[in-house]
Amino acid sequence: MSVNQKQEDRWQYWLARASEQRADRASKQAAESIYRKLATGDDYHNLLARDKLGQVTASTPNPAQPSNQALQR
Repeated sequence: MSVNQKQEDRWQYWLARASEQRADRASKQAAESIYRKLATGDDYHNLLARDKLGQVTASTPNPAQPSNQALQR
C-alpha cells in the first residue's frame, strides 16, 4: 500500500478499528486519536468515526425553504 493510500480516511478508520481491538492502552489511545482526527470531515468514514466517539450528527444541516413563488405554483 502506498503512503498516500495509508493516509486516506477509509484506511485510517480501519486502522483505528484494528487498534481499538488490541488489549494495550496505547493502542486504544491511538485509535481514539485517529477517530478524533477523522471526526472533522463529512464523508462516510468520518461519520463512522463520529459515531464511535459518541458525537451527534444532524440529519439535515439546513433544510431548504421553498420561495413564495414556488409555494404559489
